[in-house]
Order: sequence, then C-alpha cells, then structure tokens
Amino acid sequence: GGGVAAVLSFGVANRLFTEPRERGRTIGTMGAVVGIVSGGGALLGGALTDLIGWQAALALPGLSALAAVRVLRIAPATQPRAERLDARGAVLCLALAAALAVLLQARTTHLKESLVLVLAVLAVALAAATVWHVRRVPEGFLPRLVVSNSRFVLAAVAGFTLFAGYLIIQFAAPRLILMDHDLSVTQIGLILLPTGVVSAILSRTAGGLAHKVGPLRLVTALTVLSAAGLLLAALAGRQPVALVIAVAACVSGFSAGQVALMAAVPHLVDSSVHGVAAGVFQLVFITGGSLGSAAVGGMVGAMSLSTAIGVLAVVPLVGMVAAVASALMVKRQTQAPAPAAGPTARPAVGAE
Repeated sequence: GGGVAAVLSFGVANRLFTEPRERGRTIGTMGAVVGIVSGGGALLGGALTDLIGWQAALALPGLSALAAVRVLRIAPATQPRAERLDARGAVLCLALAAALAVLLQARTTHLKESLVLVLAVLAVALAAATVWHVRRVPEGFLPRLVVSNSRFVLAAVAGFTLFAGYLIIQFAAPRLILMDHDLSVTQIGLILLPTGVVSAILSRTAGGLAHKVGPLRLVTALTVLSAAGLLLAALAGRQPVALVIAVAACVSGFSAGQVALMAAVPHLVDSSVHGVAAGVFQLVFITGGSLGSAAVGGMVGAMSLSTAIGVLAVVPLVGMVAAVASALMVKRQTQAPAPAAGPTARPAVGAE
C-alpha cells in the first residue's frame, strides 16, 4: 500500500506541475516530507506504542485515507485508454520481487533446502517470463521503450541502491542502539528525530542542486553519501551520535535521490514516456527497499548486524558506478552531432 501510494503521489505531481522548475520544487517538497516522516515516524510510532500499544502505531497509515479524499479532488482526470490493463505484467513483477525477498531471508526464516531450491528456480523462471512478457507486450506494465533504454536502466539501478540503503539503515538503527542502551521505543525515536530535519533540508534544496550541477551528478554524490552512512553505522553504529549521522546520510540519499532522479527523466527518455518513466522509477525504488531490508535481515543469521551493514555498504557504490555510466551516456548523446539533412530532405509536416 505504501509503495503504491508513493508511485501515485509522484505521478499526480508530475501531471499537475508541467513546468520543470515548479515540478522540481513540488517533488523537492514531497521528498522533504518523506525525510521528516522518516525521522519523526519512529518517534510518533514509539510514543503511540508506549502510551497505547503497538496496534495504535499500525493504525497510523489509515490516516492517509483522509488525504486521499483531497487528492482525488485535485488530481487531473485521466483519459480513457483503449488498451487493457497489463495485469499479467504486474503480477510477474510482484511475484519476482516477492520470491527474491523470501530467498534473501531463507537463512533467518529457516527454510528447508528443498524449498530454497524451488524458490530459486521459481525466481529464475519469473525473471525469464518477465523479460519475455516485456518483449511480447511492449506497451505493458514495464514499457519496452523505457526498460530497453540503457541510460534509464542505469539511473534506475542507482535509485534502487539508494532506497536499499535507506531501508537497510531503517532496519538496523533501532537494533544497533538497543545493543548497548536500554531505551524505550519513544527514546529511540527521539534519538533519530534529527535525521528527519537534515534529510528534509537536503531534499528541499535537491531540485536547485540538480539544476546547477546536473541531476545524475547529484545522484552520484548521494550514492557515495549513502555508502558512507552505512559504513559509519557498521563501524560506530552503537554510538548514538554516530548512528544519527549515519541514518541522516542514508535517509538524505534516498529522499533527495527521488528528487534528482525525477529531474533526470527528461534527459533519459523521450518526452512521450516521461510520466511512465517516473512511475517505473518509483517501482524500482520500492523494489530496492524491500530487497535491501530483506538482505540485511537474512544476513544477520550468518554474521553480526554490524558486519552485515558493512558488507551491504557496497550496494550504494554499485549505484554510484551506474549513475556515472548513465551520466556519461547522456553526455555523449547531447554532444553527438545531429545528422546532416540530405539534399532531398523535406521539412516535417507542420514545420515552417
């Protein structure tokens, strides 16, 4: 539900605000809200848990229904589409993500070896079926024009790693604090509260930074920031101050990364698929987050939590390489000379 809400929210923003600067400011504000909620959510959830019970914390997402009513009034109407919903493509993607998430946690959930083998074979089959389906249905759930674009795919990999780093640290932070400190859930939330402020500030300014230095350069810097945060958590995560800095780095990487990647869409894909590309970015974010938290949870059964975080610090570095490669491809494309018109070339229809 949260993942779908994120996709739809950014989709509405992209359709409501068509002017690039205005869209950038809007998405930056949304990223700032994500950062604030990430930092303050632990405090609010902890307070409700201590005062009422964990059931109250689980009921919080229900408040989003109140906001959804307002969004329905301002969201742009969609044009009726002749083609059918690609339910098969959606099911394949969701099933593949679920199979991978379960596999990553096989050790901690004590799955039998035979079941692990079956899941591995199933994951490979689902991956192959997804590729086959994209080729067969080029305008389906994963549009071929988008997912076959190398520049876009590399940028999406960077986004995948940023969200993975974010949920890795969200999973690990409370556990690291409790190793050496006997604190309540509310106290843990108070310790992590400053991380929301830092990430909100960076997310709000990310749109301007992306315009000045280039969105993919900013994404590259954010992947390095996320990797540094994970390394700091692995080395000194039991110290509250160090952990706050580490969490702020990872949360900032994710929330500002959303803004930067949305700003990069016009540089990556054709204008006819901007909205679809933005939606696929969000889908990749969600998948990266689910697999990131599953990975750290699964590794804890084989090694210490700190070691697992240190090993997974390489994930954002993979995103750094992908972002650099995408930026270089975009640069080569923009610098490539336009093809010269032949002597028999005719102006396009409607050209003056």
